[in-house]
Amino acid sequence: MGATYPTLARALPEEERRVRAAYILERKCHLMRTSGFDVARGTLVISKNWDGATDSRGVRHTSAWKTIIQQASRAHVDPVSLVKAAFMVMQNDAPPLPTQVYSNDAVKAAQCLRKQSVSLMSDELLAHQREAETMLALLRLSRPDTENSKLWREILVSPVFSAGPLFRYGLACWTAQADLARRIRYSATMEYIQAPDVYDEVMGKFLPPDFREGSRQLLEKLLSDIE
Repeated sequence: MGATYPTLARALPEEERRVRAAYILERKCHLMRTSGFDVARGTLVISKNWDGATDSRGVRHTSAWKTIIQQASRAHVDPVSLVKAAFMVMQNDAPPLPTQVYSNDAVKAAQCLRKQSVSLMSDELLAHQREAETMLALLRLSRPDTENSKLWREILVSPVFSAGPLFRYGLACWTAQADLARRIRYSATMEYIQAPDVYDEVMGKFLPPDFREGSRQLLEKLLSDIE
């Protein structure tokens, strides 16, 4: 009969576990919205076949999460974004099965959402860059003898500066403000894991590789605790 259910799920590759956890989270949120009550831990039925189990007839099933990843790759979208899009476009109260996650409507919705997110985030990044440069220029006029590092520090801690923790973190790293970067790293991580693929595309060169890797590891841990 093959591996038991918990063992089988834990043995999945990391990316498949990430997609699986995202599906479980979306499914739980959907059931909470439609039923009006919380879904208790351990009560959400997930088919062993979706994890690639061998059924009672001896047939080994392909992991549904692997298929979602493959379909997302062909559509050039993040697989977790594809899962979210599938729940957005469903036509009835029944949550989509994993085999319905990569429907044409879901793929189109995920592609559209990604384009919009990248466009909006790119505009926001440019606005923050210009704001920081303007603040630096004004500070230089008023204090021409002050070192740039001190001026950047003043900008980074200023409540007037409209940037969120992720941009501030990247700017702190870029301007060698290591202590400030450490102070806001957690908040920056929480912002980053909301849309890591989009942030990588827009801000990838601005964020240190160890930050991106550490953030994705934290995301994996958070998702693994969902079920």
